[in-house]
Parts: sequence; structure tokens; C-alpha cells
Amino acid sequence: MNKGTAIVGFFLSFLAGLALMWGLDRAHGVGLGPDQAAATAGLDHSAAPVPVTAKDPIWGRADAPVTIVEISDFECPFCSRVGPTMDQIKKNYGPEKVRIVWKHNPLPFHKEARPAHEAAATVFGIGGSDAFWKFHDLLFQNQKNLGEANFEKWAGQAGVEAAKFKTEYAAKKYAAKVDEDMAMA
Repeated sequence: MNKGTAIVGFFLSFLAGLALMWGLDRAHGVGLGPDQAAATAGLDHSAAPVPVTAKDPIWGRADAPVTIVEISDFECPFCSRVGPTMDQIKKNYGPEKVRIVWKHNPLPFHKEARPAHEAAATVFGIGGSDAFWKFHDLLFQNQKNLGEANFEKWAGQAGVEAAKFKTEYAAKKYAAKVDEDMAMA
């Protein structure tokens, strides 16, 4: 990987979030917890410049005045460096003031990125945002160990039934979400 490509990966994650930090969509969104369907009833921001829908993992409240959209790659070492900043934002402002929306962008030169993103989309599809963010953290903490055997183990640690994860991941039930996010990015 050359230096220019690595910088692009970092900025895809970081700058997209900053661009929305001042709120293309400040008043609406989805709430905390695994039951996003109820939290997003009647909300449709699929036509926004950066669409936010119930199909996106969310941290924070629907009425948070700031929305950050993180477009990132689980295998990118530069993307992983954004994590401590996002954790600090969560700690300092809390879910009442900031909402974080995740978008998938596995880079083609990262061999395990696409499978990791499909695994994360599967965890979200089964367990909602809470499970997704736990899985997200495990992926970034274990970037050098990405692979199907670990995805199944980490899905269980995130609170998702391992057998259901294995079946839905193998069927690529949520792979289209990764494609949608990549097209948007």
C-alpha cells in the first residue's frame, strides 16, 4: 500500500464525519438500542446527500443536534486511529448531543475487509446497533486476526446467536448493504 492510498482511507473515514458534524440532518435520526424500527418509524432520509436510514448502525439519539457519519474500513490501520477520537466525542458529549452513523467502505486492497464488513452488517441485521458497536470494536481491536472463525466468535461476544450469525453470514443476507454504502461513498 502506498502512502497516498493510506491517506485516502483515513480521510474517507474522518472527513465524511466532519462534513456532517455541523448537521445536514440535525433534528432527526434513529435512537439507541436494538429496536431501531420503532425509533425510526416515519423517518426517511434516504434522499439526503448522505442517506441515513434504519439500515444504518447508529449510536446516539434521534434528536441529537450533531450527526457524524463515519465511512470507514475495518482493516485499514489509519481508519482504526479514528476510534479514540470517536470515543472521546461520545464521552464528552453523550448520546443527547451527538449521533454517530456508520457506513461501510471496505477498501479493495484489504483482503479481509469485505468479509469483515459483511460480518458486521450481519451482526447489525441480527442484533441491532448495540451488537454492531460491540462487534465494530472487536474488529478494530483485532485487525490482524480478521477471518471467518473469529467473526463467528466475536458475533457471539457481541450478543448475537452464533448459529444464526453463521447461517446468515454464509447466505450473504446483508451483503447488499455493504454495496449500497460503497456506492454512496
